[in-house]
Amino acid sequence: MSPSNLAIPTDRYKFFSLIGYVIFVDATSRHFKCVTRAITGGRFVFLSLRQVKKQMEFVAFGIVSASLGGMLFFGAIIAPLLFSRLSEADSGGFVRAMFPRYYLVFGIASLAAAIFTALDGAVVSAIILFLIFLGFAIARQILMPAINRARDNGDEIRFELLHKGSVYLNAVQLVGFIATLFMIAR
Repeated sequence: MSPSNLAIPTDRYKFFSLIGYVIFVDATSRHFKCVTRAITGGRFVFLSLRQVKKQMEFVAFGIVSASLGGMLFFGAIIAPLLFSRLSEADSGGFVRAMFPRYYLVFGIASLAAAIFTALDGAVVSAIILFLIFLGFAIARQILMPAINRARDNGDEIRFELLHKGSVYLNAVQLVGFIATLFMIAR
């Protein structure tokens, strides 16, 4: 897509693209105009920067609320059901297979939300979401393998300590998601 395809005078508008949006800078009045086809069925629509920020905010809100809901659902429904219905060996095997995916999915979601909130200009929310992402990365790459090694080696004291650490980290991440949800919503 180029400015000539949109019949926009190139002597007046400078053109560049940013995450699916085409942004035109009016060289004469120093105003920005954005055009997108994302939600218009293929038609080009000019948006103000305020409208673009609202879309970024909406996407971030959706990602954070879905992540929060997924984490709460797992902790409140799946985990208790898993350990009450399956044997210790079966539930342990399931947890070992599931948690790396859990950390990966919610890590990617929190990083995406951090990017969208940063683009929206919500710096505090972006920092919190990036820290949540780091927590998921550390849990997946360092904490989970250490928990598995402690369990495999029969070191119950180390296992309990590491497991409690992962539970506390998850709780802090939940609080972080709740805080950013309120910050985005206001």
